[in-house]
Amino acid sequence: MVDERAADRALERTLVIQGALLLPNRVFEITPFTSYARNETDIPIFTLLPNDVAVSNLRVERDEFSSGINAAVGLPFDTQLELSIPYRYVEQDTKTLVGGVPTVHTSNSGSSFGDVRVGVAKTLLREDHWWPDVIGRLVWDTDTGDRSDGGVPLGIGFNEYELAFSALKRQDPLAFTANISYRYAEEKDDIQPGQQFNITLGASLAASPETSLSIAIAQTFEQELKIGGTELEGSDARSSLLLFGASSVLGRRTLLSFNAGIGLTTDSPDYTLSFSLPMRFW
Repeated sequence: MVDERAADRALERTLVIQGALLLPNRVFEITPFTSYARNETDIPIFTLLPNDVAVSNLRVERDEFSSGINAAVGLPFDTQLELSIPYRYVEQDTKTLVGGVPTVHTSNSGSSFGDVRVGVAKTLLREDHWWPDVIGRLVWDTDTGDRSDGGVPLGIGFNEYELAFSALKRQDPLAFTANISYRYAEEKDDIQPGQQFNITLGASLAASPETSLSIAIAQTFEQELKIGGTELEGSDARSSLLLFGASSVLGRRTLLSFNAGIGLTTDSPDYTLSFSLPMRFW
């Protein structure tokens, strides 16, 4: 039987996962997680045939897995310290298709200890009448991971800095959230990822005392990659994901959270899945 007091906090705990609410002082939460993203990309290329040149497609299929542990602790003055320790594994298939028929096929995989993330968050404003809760967050995404392994780019391995603001407005049994963030990456080995701007708008519903449901749309605008200080034309991206989530209290300390995402643009993953198991201690 789930403890009634914990059940009443199902929506609140979901908001903590989303970064829209902070932990109380001296409350510690550790969250094992795993996520998966599927991404298929077709790139037009020219292929040399014995007596001709054909227009073909280079199809890149990536299965990206991440697992690890997130940790957070509530501090005095409405502040929270955050830490993430991930591991990353990627399978990549590359096919050259001429007339829809694969002519060249390579398959590789790579893995690495991920980029450790350290962050601090602070409640800046409390909800009052029409004004929402507002949280500010600073995050350092370190370069502890490898950028590639086995010839497969892993999408990590750069020092990145993020400034984010989250807003929360409650209208029981609903909670509306908004997040805006900016990310800057340092140059490494003459390569510098483009600056990122992220906007996420969502709503969460207390479907029952023990369960919450959520929906959100996440938009990312990424500027062009720089190599040797020169922008690589066409490397900018516009990614949009429609996200669905469900969370359920399993016990007085434990929550199970599931999320699925559907890509809405060509630069987005085709779909994403993630599970997490936040466990709270006080």
